[in-house]
Amino acid sequence: MPKGIERLVFLRTLSKLVVGGDGDNSQVCSLDCLKKLDYLRGSLVIKGMGNVIDGAEAKKANLMSKKYLLDLQLYFSYDDDDDDDDISEGEASSSQCRLQIDEDEASSTEVCRKHESVVEALHAPPNLEKLVLRGYRGITMSFEWMGSLTQLRELTLRDCINCEHLPPLGKLPLLERLQIIGMRSLKSVGNEFLGIKNNDTSSSSSSLIFFPKLESLVFENLENWEDWEYKITEKIEIMPCLYDCDIAECPELKALPNHFLQVERLNIDYCPVLKQWANIYHHLPITSDRETTRRKIQAHAQTIRAASLFAEAGRN
Repeated sequence: MPKGIERLVFLRTLSKLVVGGDGDNSQVCSLDCLKKLDYLRGSLVIKGMGNVIDGAEAKKANLMSKKYLLDLQLYFSYDDDDDDDDISEGEASSSQCRLQIDEDEASSTEVCRKHESVVEALHAPPNLEKLVLRGYRGITMSFEWMGSLTQLRELTLRDCINCEHLPPLGKLPLLERLQIIGMRSLKSVGNEFLGIKNNDTSSSSSSLIFFPKLESLVFENLENWEDWEYKITEKIEIMPCLYDCDIAECPELKALPNHFLQVERLNIDYCPVLKQWANIYHHLPITSDRETTRRKIQAHAQTIRAASLFAEAGRN
């Protein structure tokens, strides 16, 4: 994208912006070319986010003022192929992604801090319905602005290889689809995912609902993920609308929480040490008009009959 686009202040459609890496000497745009483009609407893909110098430069984009923008996708590398790798469909495995940043560089403290500063300063548009964050190298992802995305319906966090914890997403009121893919530093999922601080839910006298509208959930290629457990009270309800859940390539995951009682499709692929099913299998809905599949549960030495459970025991 050549320089000068910032002068098109009434521009409504900009499908893709590639951020240059040579500062003022570059012949391509920097992120601040978006500063005055407040009429942008629909979808915007920004590639080369790794070239943004710091949070101060990111803030110049003034994304918060883009109230007509509904779909924002942030890529920290250049070489993700939109045609072959359609994130919105979730068809491709993150193992197919060729990241531009060298592994050692990606894990450096400087890169981690820069990415954290850049994304925190961006402050996404308030009316976003879809957000994709790919190739982010920060360790934390608890951005203050993420909790303000009250219109967000779809969120994909992909190849954020240094992130150790998931952001607090449980209070997003309209979130329907969530994909977590390729977070290899993630080891546990707990109360922080719901947005519960200090494990304290006792102060509320009424029932709390987290992920109230979530219908589809994907966890994929999380090679170090071991624990998924919430420390909650009886007043807590989690994902009451969850219909479809895919858990794939999570070789260290030991157990599932017990809030999948209403799920209609549970697909598990290559989770070889996953054993604890007692809280789930006998609650899965059984319908006579669907194909019945069977899975031997090692922990209980018995066969589950569940019409909507499609699972592979692992690749032995």
